Amino acid sequence: LALIRGPSGTFAVSKKVVIIGRDSANSITDLVVQESNYVSRCHIILYHTGQQNRWNIKVNGKNGVLINGIMYGQSEQARSIPFRFVLIYPKQ
Repeated sequence: LALIRGPSGTFAVSKKVVIIGRDSANSITDLVVQESNYVSRCHIILYHTGQQNRWNIKVNGKNGVLINGIMYGQSEQARSIPFRFVLIYPKQ
């Protein structure tokens, strides 16, 4: 469905729902990002909409995430995001 590239390598997305967050013994994370107290165990969820090149994001982490320079805060609703995007996690 897609590729996610990051400092630790490339992750091939083969599922329609991908959980991205910090690693822990109790996490159900598909893609682990750097250890940080500012990234939660289930920080964001990416959803493929079923339409070609269409993704939604639900931000669970209270510190949010930057996508293409736009801040996405914690939200109950999934929101549409561009097909190609740069995602930056909080560091401080």
